[in-house]
Amino acid sequence: MHEFAIAQDIISSLEQNLSEEFSLITSINIETGAFSGIVADSLVFGLETIFAEKQIKNVEVNIAKIEAKAECECGNTYKLEDIFELCPKCGSATRELNNGTEISVKSVNIKEDNDE
Repeated sequence: MHEFAIAQDIISSLEQNLSEEFSLITSINIETGAFSGIVADSLVFGLETIFAEKQIKNVEVNIAKIEAKAECECGNTYKLEDIFELCPKCGSATRELNNGTEISVKSVNIKEDNDE
């Protein structure tokens, strides 16, 4: 389950970048590519487990899946549903993935001091 290791890396990065504000996190929004190999439920579980271990409660974890896009050698850019899918314009399998393999933290919301 590599998602737990990814969750640990995300938490570590948040701790380093937010310092004292880390304990005030209320939500985190993550995007994963369709071909990133990330199982969203496993990543959510890992993040929630680590937040709980650090005594940070009620953090909402949102994960959005980003579609994969490829650019064929013929110049056609298309949405890729399956890794073995051929170019719908010319039938070629020679292409470059433009996106769909990434994972990124898009935003983190923190509670303001006067929020309870």
